[in-house]
Formats: sequence, C-alpha cells, structure tokens
Amino acid sequence: MQFNTSQQRDQLSMQMRGNYVRASHHRFPLTFSNKARADKPRTTKVSPICALARDVIRASCEVLYLPRILHECEDTLIIDKPVGIPFHGNEDSPGIVQVVRSMQRDGSIGYQGALHPVHRLDRVTSGILVFAKSSAAAGALVKEFRAHRVIKYYTALSGRKPTKKMGRVVGDMERSRRSSWKLLRTATDPAITHFMSFPPFEYKGELLLCNDYSSSARLASDSGITQEVEEIEETAGTEGTADTPLQQVRMFVLRPSTGRTHQLRVAMKSLAAPVLGDPLYSNAAEAKKHSRTYLHATAIRFRLGGATIQVVHPPTYGELFACSEFRSTFEQLFPAGMAGNTGLWFPELPILKSELHPLELHP
Repeated sequence: MQFNTSQQRDQLSMQMRGNYVRASHHRFPLTFSNKARADKPRTTKVSPICALARDVIRASCEVLYLPRILHECEDTLIIDKPVGIPFHGNEDSPGIVQVVRSMQRDGSIGYQGALHPVHRLDRVTSGILVFAKSSAAAGALVKEFRAHRVIKYYTALSGRKPTKKMGRVVGDMERSRRSSWKLLRTATDPAITHFMSFPPFEYKGELLLCNDYSSSARLASDSGITQEVEEIEETAGTEGTADTPLQQVRMFVLRPSTGRTHQLRVAMKSLAAPVLGDPLYSNAAEAKKHSRTYLHATAIRFRLGGATIQVVHPPTYGELFACSEFRSTFEQLFPAGMAGNTGLWFPELPILKSELHPLELHP
C-alpha cells in the first residue's frame, strides 16, 4: 500500500499536522519533517503496525509518534498518549485503547495481560494516561480518582493575557453548542481548576520539533510569583477579540481537582486565554495556524496498594513546546528527579503545591 506525501498533506487535521497511515486496517498519525519538499513527492510503503512501532520511516517522515510506556509496575501501565488520538475510536479512527491493544498483539508492548483505562484524555490532549492491569487495581484507582487523591498537572500555552495571573476557576459545567461545554456561575457540583500563568515569551516564527529536553537554561525569577492567590469564578464567553494578533505566548500550569469533560479547555477560555490551537474554544482561523492544541498531561502522583507512583513527562510534539523559552520554564518548574520526590511539590507556589495522602489512608 502506497501514499504520496504531498497529496496526504491536504488531509491535515486540526490536532496534528501529518497524514494518517493505514496499518492493520487502522490509521495512525505520522508527523512530517519541516524539511520535506512538496514539489518532489515521495512514495513510501507502509508495513503493518508492528513495524510502525519499531521504525521511523525516514523516507518521508521525520517523527513517528506512537504511544510509549512511561512507567510500568505490578498494578499499572502508564503511557504517553499522542495528540490526535481519541479515547473512543471507530472504524476510521481508532481510539487509544484500540491502539494500545494492537501494540500488545504485535509485541510492541511487552505486557500481554488485560488493561483497564481508569481516566480519559481528549483527542487534542497529549500526555500521561494510566491503565490498570487488573479489575481490582482499576477499582482501587477509580476510588482514588473519586476521592480526589490522584494529583495531576497539565501544561498549556496561550497567546492571550489571562484575566488573572493565578487562582482557581470554579463553576458548574453544562453542554453548549458544537460538542463544546460552558462554565456556569453556579457551583452546585463545580469543576475546580487551580492555575498559574508565567511570563510570556515571543513566538519567533518556524521552530523545529523536539523529542528531548536537555536545555539547562534557567527561568528568570518573577517578582509576583508568590503573590496571594485569588479565587475567581468566571463564565465562558470572556475570550478576547478574535482578531487580536498573536505576538506573545504564555505558559500555564493547571492542577484540576475534578475531572470533567473539557474542563481545562473551558477553564482557559473563561480566563480569556484559550489554549493555542484549540479548534473548539479559540478562534478557528487562529487554531488552524498551529500544528496541535497546546495542552499536555505533564505529571501525576498517587498511591496504590501501599506503593507510591509518580510520573513526570514533558510534551514531545509541537513547535512551541520545542522552543528554548518554553523548555527553560518547564525545566525550572518540573526539574529532573522531581518524580522521585515523594514530599511536597511546589512548596513556594501555594496554588500549585500538593502532597500525597498518608499511606495509612490507602488500602
């Protein structure tokens, strides 16, 4: 089976710049090198998914982005979910569970037992996704999520200045139009998101993709970083004007206390700072300028069966996630070795700080 890369470029999705290569009757996203030339189309034969999981098809593609294992233990398997793969799939676009099980069948993932998803990520969100290896472990993890004892951190980018630098977005959520959700002023059963924004950096044109974060640059201290936290309760619809030029990019760290559909994307819009590249909650024309929606599940920490599990993983796809300005900020906030720290995280940043519950509270 063959594909012409120049023709496939016309089928770009809003979530990922790349073509969907059919393999084992499924489509999997591949990203194009910035060096590829549209005036000289190439043809590449695509082997089954087992080969896709092992090899980078360098004849036409620079990056092969399939799920990778970040952590594995007796009870859990934690992966990096690529952007562009939905949670629930269909015959044209497989879901992440289908993709992972296909990789199990062809040996790309060594673990061959059952896997039970215990939480979800949107199609446009990349990053940490947890599977349980047994129904008992799944049940225990679901209880931890419901008790709000699973601590999660997300990284997002926006091209707008937020209405508040840090605080909480609190409010009930309900369905809106075009499969979107909106935030209400009521708080009967509210979604709660802790957030903090950081000094902006300029977007200086085309940037290269990045698959590692070896930069040692340091983030300049921000004089207002420990200011008193303000709680905010905003409704969606306060977004800035659609034709505001994108000149600066701000990084946000989000710590949700609840797990509602589109919660973080709605929270960002309510701050007048929608996530860059978001096709639902930002200006559609502006979103199409970006290779992805810049939202990534960055870190998770919880206890299970007497064990402490902590994973920190930076985003690995997206031009803005690859630039040195973002990486220096990220590495200051999520330094190497952070996953090994079982104590207090972000002790100097009250809105982001977290601590695991004592072991005696866990079965």
